[in-house]
Amino acid sequence: MACQILICNKVGSKGEISTLSTVKDSWTSNETLRAWRKSYPDESVKKYHRNFSLITVTDKDIGELEFIKDPLIVNNEPVGNKWYFIDPSAESEDWIELFTTGEISKPWDSVAPFLRERS
Repeated sequence: MACQILICNKVGSKGEISTLSTVKDSWTSNETLRAWRKSYPDESVKKYHRNFSLITVTDKDIGELEFIKDPLIVNNEPVGNKWYFIDPSAESEDWIELFTTGEISKPWDSVAPFLRERS
């Protein structure tokens, strides 16, 4: 039981949830540092732009987190995502891996406090 949340860092609104998926090993070089390193093994990591963050939620499956894909409805029209992610402190030792690799695995109770609902 696990699922992954791909979060935009630079495209559109920062923290926008791009994808909720089952755990997979195949991401594009634009999405994760690991995939970028496979595509560009001789390049300096400094050239990577960390367009996305990938969070693997270790104790929930995709069905339990479907709600984070809910649209925000304004005047009966969807105008984006209802939920978004805020970055934890870059000083936090619990989250430093996210800032150095662009990826982290955490149980839901560690991820949930950084999820916000737009109103």
